[in-house]
Amino acid sequence: MATLSFKENCLLALQHKEPEFFPVLSDMNTVAPKGIGFIMETACTKSTGLDWFGQSWTYEPNIGAENPTPGVHLLPDITQWKKIIHFPDLSKLDWEGHAAADTAHWNRDEKISRVSVPYGLWERLFCVMEFQAALCALMEEAEACYEFFSAMADFKMETSAEASSAAGYQLYHRGRRYV
Repeated sequence: MATLSFKENCLLALQHKEPEFFPVLSDMNTVAPKGIGFIMETACTKSTGLDWFGQSWTYEPNIGAENPTPGVHLLPDITQWKKIIHFPDLSKLDWEGHAAADTAHWNRDEKISRVSVPYGLWERLFCVMEFQAALCALMEEAEACYEFFSAMADFKMETSAEASSAAGYQLYHRGRRYV
């Protein structure tokens, strides 16, 4: 029988120590903050709308999620990303208000808390470009892709840090504490 709480056990795993049992997502308080006026990685609607970069998304009821609207992409050419992609001002979001609502039911004593900000760097690229064009850009415009990925990674880290700070928990990535 385990003697550690879910939180203590997860922290061991994050610190690259041996946990008593394998941590799973249900062992954690998880929030994926999104919605109109907040984190808008997708359009956050059950129809068609724009995310916070201006990419069009369409809800697909058969899968219960949004996908980039077919044939509608912001970037025809990766070398134009700095002119077209505009990062939102994170200081204008009500982090504390949304965090209070999102975390009201959390048991912080027993579970570790985490924020999930979806869509990795590659996923974001092929959301704003045709998939084939994004693949070609990796080979033909490696420097522009590197700059796009670097800027997007910095933005995602800032978004995660803001959400983590507002929700009152630490941000860990690969066992390293960031907040």
